[in-house]
Amino acid sequence: MSLRLKPDGKKNNKFDTIELIPDAKNYGAPSKSAKRSLPSFAEENNGNVETVESPDSGKTTDDLGEYNSGHEDAEEAHTPLSGPQKGPDFAARDDKEIEENEPTKAPKKFGTLDGVFGRCLLCMWGVIMFLRTGWIVGNAGIWQATMVMVLSASITMFTTLSLSAICTNGQISHGGPYFLISRSLGPNLGGVIGLVFAMGNCVGVALHLVGFAEAIESLYTPKTFFGGWDIVFYAEIGLVVLFVISLRGVGCIIKFNLFLLFLMFVSIIAFFVGTFIPTSAKTDFGYTGYSTKTFATNWGPAYLPGNNFLTMVAIFFPSVTGCMAGANISGDLKNPAVNIPVGTIGAVIFSMVVYVIIAWMLGACVDREIFDSNGDHIINAGLYHNYVIMSDISLWRPLVDIGIYASTFSSATSCFVAAPRIFKAVCDDGLFPVFAFFAVGRKSDNEPIRCYVLVVIVCALIMLSGDINFIAPLVTNFFLITYALVNYSVFAWDISKSPGWRPSFKYYSPYLSLFATFQAVGLMFLIDWIMALITALIGFVCYKYIEQRDVNTNWGTTVESKLYLQGCKIALKYQHLNTDHAKISRPTFLIMHYKENKDDVIELFNLAKFINYSQGLILIGHVLLGDLHSDVALQKKYTLKRKFQEYDDLSPDILKQCIMECCTAESYESGTESVIQMAGMGGMQPNVFVMKIDEKNLKINQENLSSSKKQPLWFTNLRTAMLSGLGIIMVPNDFSIARLVDDPDPDDQDITFVSQLKNHVQRTRKISEGGNDNKTIDIWWLFDDGGLTILCAHLLTKHKYFKNYKLRIMALDEIGFEDHTAMVALMQRLRIKAEIEPVKAIDDAELDDIDQSLDRIIIEQNTQRSAEQPPAYEDIDGDAAEQKEANHEATDSDAAAMEALRNRTVSQFAREKIRKYRRVGKTIEKYSQDAKLCLLTMPYPRVKFEWFEYGQIIHDLTPKDIPTIFVRGTQEQVLTFCF
Repeated sequence: MSLRLKPDGKKNNKFDTIELIPDAKNYGAPSKSAKRSLPSFAEENNGNVETVESPDSGKTTDDLGEYNSGHEDAEEAHTPLSGPQKGPDFAARDDKEIEENEPTKAPKKFGTLDGVFGRCLLCMWGVIMFLRTGWIVGNAGIWQATMVMVLSASITMFTTLSLSAICTNGQISHGGPYFLISRSLGPNLGGVIGLVFAMGNCVGVALHLVGFAEAIESLYTPKTFFGGWDIVFYAEIGLVVLFVISLRGVGCIIKFNLFLLFLMFVSIIAFFVGTFIPTSAKTDFGYTGYSTKTFATNWGPAYLPGNNFLTMVAIFFPSVTGCMAGANISGDLKNPAVNIPVGTIGAVIFSMVVYVIIAWMLGACVDREIFDSNGDHIINAGLYHNYVIMSDISLWRPLVDIGIYASTFSSATSCFVAAPRIFKAVCDDGLFPVFAFFAVGRKSDNEPIRCYVLVVIVCALIMLSGDINFIAPLVTNFFLITYALVNYSVFAWDISKSPGWRPSFKYYSPYLSLFATFQAVGLMFLIDWIMALITALIGFVCYKYIEQRDVNTNWGTTVESKLYLQGCKIALKYQHLNTDHAKISRPTFLIMHYKENKDDVIELFNLAKFINYSQGLILIGHVLLGDLHSDVALQKKYTLKRKFQEYDDLSPDILKQCIMECCTAESYESGTESVIQMAGMGGMQPNVFVMKIDEKNLKINQENLSSSKKQPLWFTNLRTAMLSGLGIIMVPNDFSIARLVDDPDPDDQDITFVSQLKNHVQRTRKISEGGNDNKTIDIWWLFDDGGLTILCAHLLTKHKYFKNYKLRIMALDEIGFEDHTAMVALMQRLRIKAEIEPVKAIDDAELDDIDQSLDRIIIEQNTQRSAEQPPAYEDIDGDAAEQKEANHEATDSDAAAMEALRNRTVSQFAREKIRKYRRVGKTIEKYSQDAKLCLLTMPYPRVKFEWFEYGQIIHDLTPKDIPTIFVRGTQEQVLTFCF
C-alpha cells in the first residue's frame, strides 16, 4: 500500500495510507483560513478514501485525493476522486497538472555579497566619511573621534546581533525592520516604526544627495551659479536621476551600486596612498605629512563654538545606519536568515576599521587650521574649514571626487530603495487605511511606484535646507528609535519563553539587547531632546490610532505570548485568592447563546455590561445541537468555534468583550447544564446567570396545563443555575435597556448599544412624551439574597447613562419593614445612597378581587376539561390507586388518548403563593408607576412549584408598563459595611 500526495505525485508512505507525510510545505506561515487536509474520522469511516491499483506492484493504493500544504493560500483540499483510476492514467494526469500549475519564473534574488555586504558598505561609506570625518577629528580630536565611532558602532553592532537573531528565527518577508518589529511587538509598535523608519530613510536620501551636491559645489566655491542655491539645485537634479533609475527596478539599482562600490574602494586606496606623498599643493590645505607633533596636537578635543561630543555623535551616526540596508530588501534576498547576519556583521566590522584608520591618518598628517600673516585662518584649509580635505591630500583628487560622488549617490540609492518598500509594507498590512492608495504596486513586478513618488516629494522638501549638519541629526533620531525597538524585540522574544523563539543565530544576549535599547533611547534624547520628544509624541499618536482601530492580525507576536503567560499566572493565583469576599465581590455574568436567540444575547449582553462596573467578566455559552461523533459538519463547526474563529452571528463588539464557551449536546437543556458547570477557568468562573423569559406565556391557561406541554427551557435553566450556585438576573422578553436612555452619547464607541438605541429611539420618544421624566430606580428587596439586588442597582448607577438616576428602596410593611429606620441605617453603613420609601400593601378589598380573578381562571380550566377526561390524580375523589389500576387495564390506544386529554392542576400550596405574590405585584404597580426601572428580588423556584405555577408567580409580580429586572442572589454575602 502506498500514499500518493499532490502536488508532486511522487511521495509514497507505506507505513500508513491515511496520514499525511511530513513535508516542509505543511509548515509555512499559519493562517486562520488555512485548513489542513487530514481526513476526519467520519470521512474515513464513510469510505471517502478510495482504493486504486498501483502500476508498479499491482497492489491497491489508497488515494486520498488532493492534499495541499498549510500555507496562507491553502484551501480546503480533501477532495476524493469520484471513482477508481488506473495507475498509468493517474500518474499521467498528475504530471500534466503539475506542469500546468508550475509557478512562473520568480524574480532574481540576491545573496550575501551583493545583497547585504555591498549595500551595507555603500550606506556606511557615504557622505560622512568623505565630507565630515576630517571635521569630526578636528573638533573631537583623535581619541574622542575614535570614541564617537566606537560608541556609534557599538549601537550598530548590538543592533546587528539582535537583527541577526530575529532574521534567523524564521522566514521573513519584505518590509525590513518594519516586518521584524511588527511581527515581534505587534501591529501597534510595528506601524509606528514602519512610518518612522520610512521617514528616516527619506531623510537619509536627502542627506546623501545634499552631500553629493556639496561635493560638486566645492569644486568652484566660493563662486555661485544659482544665487546661493547651488547645493539645493544639484541635490534636486540628483533626486530626479535617482527616481528615473529606480523605475527600472531594484535589480538595476543593486547592479549599479556594485559598480559604485568598486569606485569607492579605488577612492579610499587613493586617499591612503596620497597621505604618504607630500607635495607643496597639499601644504596649502594644512597637510604636514605624518608627524608626531601633528598627532599630539590633534589628540585632544578642541571644539568649535556650538559643538560638543554629542554633536559629533549626531553628525557621525548616519554613517553607521547602513546595517539595516540588507534587511530593508529582505524580500529580495535568496536566504535572509543567512545573508543578513553574515553580510551585516561583516560590513559593520570592516567599515568601522576603515573609519578609525582614516580618522587616525587625518589626525596624524593634517593640522586643524592654518593662518595667514594677519593671523586669520585660511578658508578651505585644515580639518576645521575644509570639508573635502580627503580629496585635497589624496593621490589624485579626481579619483576621490569620483568616490565622493559614488558614495553619496550609492547611499542615497540604498535609502531610496528602502523607504518606499518599508512604507508599502505598512500599507499592505492595512494599519493606516488613509494610505491604502500607496499599497498598489506596478503590475509587472509590484514595484512601489506610488511610494517612490511620495518619497521624491518628501525628499525634495527636506533638501531645501541644503545643510548636512541640519539633516544628519534628523536621520540619527529616526534610526535610533528603530534600533531601540529592534533590540527590544529580541529581549521581548527571549523573556516570553515562546516555543516559537528558536533563532539559529546564537551569538546574542537578551540583556545586551535590553542595554542597547536604553543606550539608543538615551542617546536620542541626549543629542536633541526636543526632536526626540516630538518623534515620541508622533509615535504615540500613531500607536493609539492603531490600537483604537484594533486591527485583526494573526502574526503570533510577543504581545500574545506575554499575555498568555500573564494570564496563566493570574489564573493559577486567582483560584487561591478569596475573591468572594464581600468587599471585592463583583458579578461575573454567563449568557446562553442558542441557534435562534441572537437578539436576546445582544440585549442581555448590553444589560450585563451596564451592570458590569469596572469591566468584569462576561461569558457567553454557545450550545450546538448534534452528535460530535457522527456529524462531520458539526465537528468542523465546533472546532472553529472552539478556536474562536467562527462567530459570525455575533458582532465583533460583543466578541471583543466576552469570553466564549462552546459545547455540543443532544438538547439545549443538557448543553446549558454542561456550560454552567464547566464555564470559566479556575477561580474565574461565572456567578450570575443572565436570562430572558417570555412573559406572555407565563399565565396559567389551558395550553400550559396540558400534560403535552413540555417544561420550557427558561425554567430548566433557572433551576440548573440556582442548583449550581449561581445568582440570577432575569428580564422579560420585551425588556430593553436602550429604552431607558434618554440622552445617548453620539460618540459612544459601543457599536452594539448604539444600534439598539437607533432601533428603540421612537419608543423612547413616546415614553418621554408620556411625561415619565422621573429618573428613579425602585428596588423591591423582598428577600435577603446576600445583597445582590442592592449591589446590581448600585452598579447600574455607576454607568454614565444612569449616574443621574436615584435609588429608591421600597420598604414593604408585610415583609418586616414596618419600621424603615433600620433600613435607612443599613444603607448609610453600606455607603449606598438610596432613599427609603415606606410601602403599605394593598387593602383586603383589592385583594378579594384578585383572589376571585385567580379562582375564576383555575375553576374555568378544570370545569372545561372535566367532561372530556378523568380528573388528574391530585383532584380525583376516592382511592388514587384504583384510578391508576383502571388506567393500567385500558388498551394502549385508550391510554394514549386519555394521556393526551389529561390536564395538570394547580396545587393548593401554589394557589396560596400565587395569591400572596399577586398582592405584592399589585402593590408594586401602585407605588412604582412613576419609576423608570424596577429591580425585584426573584422568589426562589421551590421544588413544590410546577413550572406553570412559578411562571404565574413571575407574571403576577411583573408590573405593567414598567421595565423590570428580577434579581436573585445565592444568599452569600456580596455587601459589607466592615473594612
